Amino acid sequence: MKGIGMCAQLVRAHRFHRASGVVRNQALVTLLVFAATLGTSLAVAPEGRAQEVREPRSPTMAALKARTEAAPTDSLDTDPFWRVVAARATPLVEALPGTDSVLVTFLWRGDPGTRNALIFGDLTGWLPPANETARLPATDVWYLSVASRPDVRFRYRIAENDSRRIYWEDPDFRERLQAFRSDPLNPDTVLLAPGQPGSWFEGPAFRPDQWTPPRQPRGGSRDTLVLGDHRVVLYEPSGVERGDVGVIVALDGGAYDALVSTPATAERLMEERTIPPAVLVLVLHRDRNVELPPNEPFVRFVADTLFPALEARYEVAADPSRSVVVGSSLGGLAALYLGVRLPQRFGSVVGQSGAYWWSPPGDQDGPWLSRLLASREDPALRVYLDAGTLETQPVRGGASMLRVTQQIRDLLCARGDDVAYRTFPAGHMYEGWRSTLPGALAWALADVSGGEAGLRDCDDLLSGKSPDPRQGGS
Repeated sequence: MKGIGMCAQLVRAHRFHRASGVVRNQALVTLLVFAATLGTSLAVAPEGRAQEVREPRSPTMAALKARTEAAPTDSLDTDPFWRVVAARATPLVEALPGTDSVLVTFLWRGDPGTRNALIFGDLTGWLPPANETARLPATDVWYLSVASRPDVRFRYRIAENDSRRIYWEDPDFRERLQAFRSDPLNPDTVLLAPGQPGSWFEGPAFRPDQWTPPRQPRGGSRDTLVLGDHRVVLYEPSGVERGDVGVIVALDGGAYDALVSTPATAERLMEERTIPPAVLVLVLHRDRNVELPPNEPFVRFVADTLFPALEARYEVAADPSRSVVVGSSLGGLAALYLGVRLPQRFGSVVGQSGAYWWSPPGDQDGPWLSRLLASREDPALRVYLDAGTLETQPVRGGASMLRVTQQIRDLLCARGDDVAYRTFPAGHMYEGWRSTLPGALAWALADVSGGEAGLRDCDDLLSGKSPDPRQGGS
C-alpha cells in the first residue's frame, strides 16, 4: 500500500494536460495503482540480448518492477497494464520532485523475438546506448525514462531489433530508416518525410503562441523562375510596391514555404510595419547536399544570376541592410557563408540550427567555418543564430548543434560582429524554426527584438546577463 499512496500523491501534485487541451495523463492514478497491484500468470519474452536492467526512475515502472520481484511465478499478465497505457497514451509524463523537470517514459511492448528497442528522436538522441530501452524482467515491457524540461516539443520514432550502428558511419542508414516506426501507443503523429511517419509530443508546460500553427499567406502573388540550373519561387506580399524593396532569400525554399510558413510570416510582419517591404525568394534545390555546403558555384549563382534577375523585376533597395539570407541546418551554414562572401548583397544573416560543424572532405584541421570567420578582415557581420535546447547530441566532429552554434556565436562576438542569439525548447525541426523566425526577421531587418523572450546580443553575452529561464542554454 505504500507504493499506491506514493503514486497517488504524485498524481495529485501533477495532473498534466496537452497544450491542445487533450487530457493525456488523467488516467495516471489508475495506471500507478494498477502497477502496484498487478496480478500474475502469462509467460512473456525471454531475456534475449537486452541491456542490463537499470533501476527504474519512473514511479510507474518502479511499482511494476517491485510487483514482478514479489510475484510467486516467473511472469506477469501485463495485458491489463497495456490496456491502461493504451487508454491514456504514451509517453508517460511524471513529476521529478524537487526539480523543474518532468520524467518522460517511452514504452514498447516486445515479443519473444525482441532483442532491443531504440527510441530515435530529439529528446533521446540518435546514439545507442543512450537511446536504448531496457526490458523489465519477466515482462514484455521495454522502457526508457528521460528527464526533460516540461515545455519542450519533440518528434521520435521507434526501432525494434536495430543494428545499433552510429548513423553517420552506417552506409545503409537511409534504408535502415524504413524500419523505424511511430509509437503505436501515441495517437499524435507527424510525417517526418514521405513514407516515414513519426510520433509527436508536447510537454505539459508547452504553450502555443500566434506563430505556432502553420499559416497560409493572405493575398500575395507567386511566380516561379527558372534561372539556369536553379528554380526559385518569388513571393510578393500583398501591398508591396515594386520600387525600393528589400529581399528575403530563404534557402531550402520548399520547406521554408510549406513547413516554416515564411510567406505568411513575412507578410504579417510587413502588414504590422515590423519590417520594411520586401520580396521573398524561396530557393529550390535539386540536391541540397551538393548546393548548400560552401561552394563557389552557388555563390556565383546568387551574385551573378539571382540578384540580376530580381533587379530586372524590382527596384531592389541599394542598402544591403534591407536584404537578409535565411537558412536552417545545412541551409544555415550556407546562409552564413553567403553573408561572408556577399556583404554587398546581404546586410544580415539568419542561421537556424546551422550545420557549422561541416568541413570539406579530407579537411583535418578542425572546424572549417570557425577558421574562415577568424581569418576575416571584412566589415562586421550582422548575424542572428538560434538552436534548440534538445540539440545536444554529438554530430560529426564530436560537438552538438547547440554547442557549435554557441561557439560560432562567441567567435563572432569576439570579432566585434553584431550578433543576436536565442534557444528554443525543441530539437532540430521546422516547428521550432517556425516559432523563432518572426523575431529573427524583425531583428535582422528592423533592428527590433519585438519583446522576444531569450533574445540576447553580444553585450548581454559578454556581460554575463542570464538568459530567459524559459529558453535555456547559455
